[in-house]
Amino acid sequence: MDVQMLFFLVLALCLCLTRTQYYKIIQSENVVLNESATLQIVVPNMRRPVFWRCNNHRYECDGTCPYSSDFKVTQSGNASTLWIRKVTKDFLSWTFCDYNINIGKIDLNINGLTSTETYEINQNGDL
Repeated sequence: MDVQMLFFLVLALCLCLTRTQYYKIIQSENVVLNESATLQIVVPNMRRPVFWRCNNHRYECDGTCPYSSDFKVTQSGNASTLWIRKVTKDFLSWTFCDYNINIGKIDLNINGLTSTETYEINQNGDL
């Protein structure tokens, strides 16, 4: 590869990375598994298309926004909202991105999501 070509490639990568902005996604409240949740992100000068992604699922809002019985994406001005009908362990980590490469990421806080273990104790009088 030519040195000049490599220089332009590195320059282009740097320009893309400096353009990326990170924003906080806000969840409406701590959620309970199998209950609904609402996530929102506010980004100055948000440009469509925008998308919300979790695992292999992607919900894009361009000319129209997706709406199903399980997920709903809305966008108004600089705010995008994702409504989830039933939060499961498979849908805890979400990423948002818009056309300007503004990014948000959230791992949902779940009420009552704790690990429990049961131990059987056999007590013997002799040690």
